[in-house]
Amino acid sequence: MVVIALILGFSPAGSAMIALSVLLVLSFLNPEMRRKPILVAESFARGGVTFGRLLMAIGTVSIIIAVLGATGLPLEFAKVISSNAGQNLLLALVFAAVAALILGMGMPTLPAYLTIIIILGPSLTSLGLTDLTAHFFVFYFGVASAITPPVAMAAFAAASISGGGAIGTAVQATRIGIVIFAIPFFFAFNPQMLIVAEAGGVFAIGGFLFLLLRLALLIYMLASAASRFDRGKMPVWEVIARAAAGLLLIHPSALVGGIAALASLALIALHYGVLSRKEAAA
Repeated sequence: MVVIALILGFSPAGSAMIALSVLLVLSFLNPEMRRKPILVAESFARGGVTFGRLLMAIGTVSIIIAVLGATGLPLEFAKVISSNAGQNLLLALVFAAVAALILGMGMPTLPAYLTIIIILGPSLTSLGLTDLTAHFFVFYFGVASAITPPVAMAAFAAASISGGGAIGTAVQATRIGIVIFAIPFFFAFNPQMLIVAEAGGVFAIGGFLFLLLRLALLIYMLASAASRFDRGKMPVWEVIARAAAGLLLIHPSALVGGIAALASLALIALHYGVLSRKEAAA
């Protein structure tokens, strides 16, 4: 409903109000709502509490923004990253990723994202990333901090439900979600992946489809390497080979990416060929 209202020309706030109004009317199609209209009031009350928490987070971020602006910390931080990374975008992205994970620990997504982009945004854009790509990069790692030990809020919440250990759950979550740490580097070096012109690069359907293939292989190779399993346990050499091939898929060069894609497909074919022979022999 929100999307339809936006297409019709309503403002974001107006679209949200229209969606809420429609939802309010449709909620009475539920027999339980008709029997207990108080549930509607309780829903609005819970929404108000959530909105209040969001306002508190925004207020906190506003204080942080004011302090950062007064102290000049973002510029100094940008200078530190730039001086250590030089003109090496990869090194700067690694520094930014680590800093984003640290700054995002224990903070909700919105204030974490805003805090991180304020501090790290200038340094990333100074090294050639567009504003959109830099924001996406930081946002990804701000979200990833929720599963990264030692302060993995999402993993801790999951551990309380599953009954597992908090740190153990966080480690396993990081292992399972290892791909989320690689995807931001992929679109940072290959901004055509974001499709929009503001991300940088020239969009072409052929190149985009090739990037999609590389991204799919990247996810497959890193996920299987992290789990050391693909229809069967993999030897150490294959884990290393898959991880290396997966990381090379990030390279912005189409030639290097193509070679890495062929190597990935060859590793997969070899793995399944060996498994098939073992199954046939058994």
